[in-house]
Amino acid sequence: AYARIIIVNWSNRILFAHVIKRYHNPAKQIEELSYDSTPSQANELFRSISETCDFYNVFVSLDFNELMPNSTWHDLIELNEFLSNNAMYSVNQTTLQTVLEHTISSGKRELIGQFTTPEKLAMLLARITMRNITAECIDPCCGTGSIAQAMLANKLNNNIPVTSAYATIWASDKFSFPLQIASISLAKVDSINQPIKIFQSNAFALFPNREITLVDPADGSTIICKQPLFDTIASNLPFVPFEIIERDELQYIQELHEQVYRDTGISLDDRSDLYQSLIFSFYKIINTDGRIGVITSNSWLGTKAGRQFFDALFWYYNIEQIHISGKGRWFHNADVVTTILILSKKQKISMPNTESITRFYIWKKALQDISETDIDAVVNDAILDECNHAEQLALSTYKKADIDTLLGMRVSLNALFYSINWLKEIKDMLCPITDYLEVTRGERRGWDRMFYPASGHGIEPQYIRKVLKSSRHLTSLCAIPDSDAFCCSDSISTLEEAGHSGALSWIHAFEHGVNNTGKPLPQALARANMFWYEMQDTSTADFVTGMNPDKRLFVAKFSEPTFVNQRLIAFKQIDQSVNADLLHALLNSILGMFYIEAIGFGRGLGALDINATNIRSMMILNPAILTEQAQNDILNAFIPLKNRNVMGTNDELNQEDRMQFDHTILNAFGIDRYYSEIKEALLSMQQVRHTVRE
Repeated sequence: AYARIIIVNWSNRILFAHVIKRYHNPAKQIEELSYDSTPSQANELFRSISETCDFYNVFVSLDFNELMPNSTWHDLIELNEFLSNNAMYSVNQTTLQTVLEHTISSGKRELIGQFTTPEKLAMLLARITMRNITAECIDPCCGTGSIAQAMLANKLNNNIPVTSAYATIWASDKFSFPLQIASISLAKVDSINQPIKIFQSNAFALFPNREITLVDPADGSTIICKQPLFDTIASNLPFVPFEIIERDELQYIQELHEQVYRDTGISLDDRSDLYQSLIFSFYKIINTDGRIGVITSNSWLGTKAGRQFFDALFWYYNIEQIHISGKGRWFHNADVVTTILILSKKQKISMPNTESITRFYIWKKALQDISETDIDAVVNDAILDECNHAEQLALSTYKKADIDTLLGMRVSLNALFYSINWLKEIKDMLCPITDYLEVTRGERRGWDRMFYPASGHGIEPQYIRKVLKSSRHLTSLCAIPDSDAFCCSDSISTLEEAGHSGALSWIHAFEHGVNNTGKPLPQALARANMFWYEMQDTSTADFVTGMNPDKRLFVAKFSEPTFVNQRLIAFKQIDQSVNADLLHALLNSILGMFYIEAIGFGRGLGALDINATNIRSMMILNPAILTEQAQNDILNAFIPLKNRNVMGTNDELNQEDRMQFDHTILNAFGIDRYYSEIKEALLSMQQVRHTVRE
């Protein structure tokens, strides 16, 4: 991969030098390269050109770029010879720009691990974020320059003079190679003499009045620019999970988290993704009332760490808007679902204003289907904080006080994109699920081949428990175990004394095995106060549901307490005074289905991201409110559902027995008037979640 980047870097340098030589005499040195030249000599030549023409980020040499086979170097020289001998002076500006743009496209394809922002998305982000067209703007994680190019185009399209437009556009990136592509993309042929304010920097290291050295391409003179406070920051922030954040950035992050805690009393999760810390870092380089528009992953919309991040943001910024796609992923080269977050800087760090308003937009068209007219409609609505184009956008608007109330009712931030204000009206009908049920993840032991033996294992029956291993075998509201589990808490000597050869043989079959990293199983499976081969069977469940469900949202019930695997979420009844069948019915009501969907968020392949932790936080209809007659009515209406398979949510909710059941439950709580709103919110959430597959 790095070899390919080196080749693209060389070809970009050669091509760009030929493009600018009609405007900058020093660039004509490129014609001096010959088959007798070495890569080291060529690097020195490009350094000389850059000293007088700038474009440092285009002409800078990459580490180890001189280490290549002669055949490869001669191919590059052949390219240079072709460009030298075929009169690029006669090529018109439009054609030259086309060549540059194709060069950029080629370079972008070589950026392994980076996700280039689609042109339409970059333009939408730039136009939504930029309120003061004449002011200073920056993309501090610019990559190949798509967003910086969109900000420049937005200025030029609004009749800002070329000189002023270039003077107020800044871009930086931590890595050098993307900056080459970014510099080329911003260097329009008709404005080749304009200084381009692109420089290499870690985004955490940006600060006001930092000196940036450039070379004026018009005369080769040195320009010292001081980094200003910006009115606009727009960026596609790096998708870097905490596990692979580089060591040099951990210190920045630690200091930021400590500062946020001093300012707000909120402890940010040290396992949060890189983009969260970057947004707080931007506070020091943005003007008061300046706007930040960033593309992030959607992971923060459904996690506890994301809620802490969201709460802390309100101390520093007004959270103006959050945008998601309601029709497919914006980035098709990555299994990541993204959002746009629009912020404006508060005058000072202070407690959130409960009257401040946040708007949650859903884009109804796939990015590739959005026309220029659609872009205008989305931008105009976002600028006006309205939704006048229902065919392009859906809008839900909440005050900070309402957001706090709804999040206090245990839904995720993702649920706020849908109309759920009705939830506040039924608050008194709900209670925490933990009032009646203990929620845990199924038994997690590792090495399934040992602990979940296939048929014919020969293990004595007293060491075998029935287990539900997979949600694939959950097809109805009645759960049935599908596998055997090996649960032995006896020592080897006890087994030998008892003559239990089946269990002994099974253990010995694995004691010399290794796990997927080569670690011996007795070490890999060691647990405190347990034998390495031991799996306890104390974690039984009365109810169960799958982790990361797709279209079917339901909770199944065992006929007796049953052992469940780690891939499932287990519910154990703790209040035996309540009828277990009644609890089962309430968990499977339309409101129960809504909560399962509303506590999570959509993953990259469309599955619902839920786990025992957020299920443990959900609310259910409170059975203590019900009269005896209401309980009987609910149980009778529930019988038909238990006698058939569960369907996908859309089909399920349209079954006659299901509609009668849901109306019976909602009437029992006096909230049947909200049926249509609950159904609409549930189906909308699931429909948007599934569109990422398109």
